[in-house]
Amino acid sequence: MNEDELHLVQIKAIINNEGVVDKIITFFKRTDAFLEKGRSLDRIHSIVWWASGRNTIRIVIYESENSPPKYLERLKRNKIQVIPFRDILNEIVKYISQKDGVKEDNPVMRFMHFLHEYKLLKQIDDQEANKAFERTR
Repeated sequence: MNEDELHLVQIKAIINNEGVVDKIITFFKRTDAFLEKGRSLDRIHSIVWWASGRNTIRIVIYESENSPPKYLERLKRNKIQVIPFRDILNEIVKYISQKDGVKEDNPVMRFMHFLHEYKLLKQIDDQEANKAFERTR
């Protein structure tokens, strides 16, 4: 992420039918329309600066490994990036593992450091994730 990008993110547990895909696509279309108008919710103040001159990146972060590829592909065809939650978690764990001490302003990141320090947080691979999922069934 950089100052030339505006990231629009939606979180979903599972993307397992056309209705969910339609809702995600509609969400991003409505968000685009809102940004194009350039007005805040009060319809008075300008928010043009939010998106002006920036490339808009649409991202769906999903949790479930049971999201069929055909639905994820449909989102990708609509220029929506699809990222498994596990990938985000692994990036956070990698970041935390490389830091010495906690100098984070964000309380969530401080909490993640705490979890890592006490060995309660680790990177997970596909095999581990599938085993954990099966245990919840």
